[in-house]
Amino acid sequence: MTESASVHEPDTQKVEQTVTIISAYVGHNTVSAEALPDLIRSVYATLDAEISQKGCTSG
Repeated sequence: MTESASVHEPDTQKVEQTVTIISAYVGHNTVSAEALPDLIRSVYATLDAEISQKGCTSG
């Protein structure tokens, strides 16, 4: 059961990296409240893709 549950849970490291990136970006740029959720999803998806790609090429 743990394996199937973990598939749907966000990776803590990716979440922390996303928060760091978004915080830095929003601290230096104007971002509307409406745009913030899409920005968060985009950054998380990019990190997810990069980490997945590195995982596939390092093995």
